Amino acid sequence: MTKAEKEQAKKREVAAKLTNPKPIERPGGNWRCQITVNGQRIGITDPDPAVAHAKALAMKAGLVEQEKKSAMTVGGAIDRYIESKDAVLSPSTIAGYRRVRKNALQELMDKNISSLTQEDIQRAVNKMARDKSPKSVANAHGLLSAALAMYRPNMVLRTTLPQRQKHE
Repeated sequence: MTKAEKEQAKKREVAAKLTNPKPIERPGGNWRCQITVNGQRIGITDPDPAVAHAKALAMKAGLVEQEKKSAMTVGGAIDRYIESKDAVLSPSTIAGYRRVRKNALQELMDKNISSLTQEDIQRAVNKMARDKSPKSVANAHGLLSAALAMYRPNMVLRTTLPQRQKHE
């Protein structure tokens, strides 16, 4: 028996002990638990049956909220963020936000906000850092993170930004 087969057998053994919601092995090797919350059936999938079971129980208890799939793009989220702040921020800040929206991180603007990953953001920041100053990159990332905080609050950004240039 290979190491992978032993690991899979151990996962099946763990899954057999878990009850309600019962993890079911999917053809791809992941495990799924299905629960009903507010009359809506929700499936939680994870490579580990115990983790899938724990996530399902947490969601059923109301400790974790389901992330809703959104049809909103990153550009749309930034536009809505700017619109929501235009009465409380200075006109120069709003103009700067619009400039960043128009010129920076363009490869992310058409991407669906619910499918956006940390890797996508890091790649876009790396690409922008080749041509722009660290301050411009930080400003663009700041606007993106503010919009994501409003429209996808469960996403935590851990982006590495370029070092600031120190002038003497």
